[in-house]
Amino acid sequence: MLESGRVVTTTRRSAHVLINQSEIPVRVAISNQVQGVCVGDIVELSSDDNSAISKTDLTQTSILRSIYPRKNCLFRSYGNRRKNVCANVDLALIITAPGILGNTIFIDRILCACALEQIPAVLIINKSDVDDPEDLIQIYQTLNMLLIVSSAHTGAGMDQIRSLLHVPTLSTVVLCGISGVGKSSIVNNLMPDVGRRIQAVSRKTGQGQQTTTQAEGFLLSRGSSNPLLVVDTPGVQNFGLSHLSEEECRHGFTDIMSLSSQCEYRDCKHIEEEHCGVLEAISTGVFPVSRYESYLNILQELEQAKKYKYSTNGKR
Repeated sequence: MLESGRVVTTTRRSAHVLINQSEIPVRVAISNQVQGVCVGDIVELSSDDNSAISKTDLTQTSILRSIYPRKNCLFRSYGNRRKNVCANVDLALIITAPGILGNTIFIDRILCACALEQIPAVLIINKSDVDDPEDLIQIYQTLNMLLIVSSAHTGAGMDQIRSLLHVPTLSTVVLCGISGVGKSSIVNNLMPDVGRRIQAVSRKTGQGQQTTTQAEGFLLSRGSSNPLLVVDTPGVQNFGLSHLSEEECRHGFTDIMSLSSQCEYRDCKHIEEEHCGVLEAISTGVFPVSRYESYLNILQELEQAKKYKYSTNGKR
């Protein structure tokens, strides 16, 4: 007998899956033929003995046989290695914080990845009670996206986030951000029963200390609407995009694509060309310098990835 379900956590050889409308995940084994299962995947299950699948049977004999086609997948890459983060995402909440935790390169990389996978994104500037969020607001208010200024500590902005998550058309929402910006605190504020572990920012480095080690989904009850899968992700400091082409990188920066209509050359790379709409927008203060630096940072990574692939092919 075949069944289908939605993955909420995964390890190398097993996954926890929500079957049908159940709010209690069951553990299943992953077939050796299935690779790259991640949170948010809709998967097909079967039992070894072809008997009717019950919750008890699933924990013992059910096998994850295949992954249904994804509408999108948020993933990062390094060299030739790929790490799936979350699949079938309806909305990405990019969590950041003012001051030293306001890592614009990370934010822009996530925005680029989301744009290419057609995932709508909202930027949440958390910890507004600790530092002034105005600098980040100035950078990102020109993008066609929602900005929410919040504090999981004082509760500021949390009602706005809560209202956003109760939009009935949403099924899966993923939270992304570097360590220390308060992703787990926001999850705990929205879903007190979850009890995510939190840890203070390091006094020595000013950076966050990672408490979430793998992506994990939690169900948020929404009354008459179906429960929402809220996915908390590990707080990595770098989101690799080495799989992109230069053209994909440009398309991932929607504001650069908009400005490129003013470039003299259709294949303008926006680096040193004359009559470049992007460079002119930077010189007049229309385009944020930090966004451009993020763009160049990704191009540099792509160039390094080319050298890596060249050398690993045994060529010199």
